Amino acid sequence: MASAFAAGLGSGSSNKKYFENKRCIVTGASSGIGRNTAEWLIKKGAKVAICGRNIEALHEIERMQPDKVLAIEADFAVDREQYQMVLSGIEFLGGLDILINAAGCVFENDLEKTYPQDHDYIIDINLRAVYHITQLCMVFLAKTKGCVVNISGEWGSKPFQGCISYCMSKAGLEMLTKCLALELGK
Repeated sequence: MASAFAAGLGSGSSNKKYFENKRCIVTGASSGIGRNTAEWLIKKGAKVAICGRNIEALHEIERMQPDKVLAIEADFAVDREQYQMVLSGIEFLGGLDILINAAGCVFENDLEKTYPQDHDYIIDINLRAVYHITQLCMVFLAKTKGCVVNISGEWGSKPFQGCISYCMSKAGLEMLTKCLALELGK
């Protein structure tokens, strides 16, 4: 599902045409991988809805090209905000070609000292929100034969002591991505 996106990630100018006017939603765009991805897509000519909790950081990106970028503040732990984010993004973009799920959180925790609510929060942000946002976007992506890109990390396939919930969430995200590829790859 992500092959067209991945193929365009080279630094050459030939991929500019591929991303020109593509309509993208990028979660977690206020920092890190999400922000870098959003800025890269904007430079390649894409129209992008950028989403995250830090609205000031999102507005910094939006100022790059206000006619092609919409900043949307959203807390991905709240289903209603996920729904509103997708609705606002689709309305601004006029459709959807690429969904990039880059939002995530990590903090140290272990089985002995972690409250279930803290574990649930990491799972909600890193896995459940991706599932729900992708579910909300699928009807729009189906129309354009679009793609979903889920950002994971090394700890999704390699355990790391002291980050049990993060490792679990990223392992789940990797399996979700594989299952979606089978389910939606056609």
